[in-house]
Amino acid sequence: DGRTVSTSNGNITLSDITAEQQLTTSFADVTGSSIAYTPPSGTTHLKYSFKFHKGQGTGSFHLNTSILVDGTEVDNSRMTSYGGSDKVNVEYIFKTNASSEDVAKGHFTSWSSNKTIKVQAKEYNSSNEVQVHALHYWTSTDQGYISTPIITIIAYKDAS
Repeated sequence: DGRTVSTSNGNITLSDITAEQQLTTSFADVTGSSIAYTPPSGTTHLKYSFKFHKGQGTGSFHLNTSILVDGTEVDNSRMTSYGGSDKVNVEYIFKTNASSEDVAKGHFTSWSSNKTIKVQAKEYNSSNEVQVHALHYWTSTDQGYISTPIITIIAYKDAS
């Protein structure tokens, strides 16, 4: 909703989602999912979660999603959501102190400066159209309300 959140490593301003997003058959950034984040010192795992509404369109609402870090896909985060209108939660737990870097698995040897995490999504095919953030059929007049997404980040530190 555009608010600014204070963290131990600076402020983060969240996106203000005021409109639905029509997906296509090509991957695109899901509005509101992008965040540049630096975890606190000593963090060993970082959980990113992005919950958004999927719905309307035609067909069976077949959605493909993936998480990217600094523009590189985390292959193990790939997900398919199939069926009607509902909330989709795309999440992943990254290892931030791995012995070797493997972005496809979400393993990083360090994460001491901002990395941008975001979700990309697409329709499975043109017969399965998907809109995100649009809340249809809330009332009998179908006003097309906006369902604000929720982004959550939790930093963990392994016990010694």
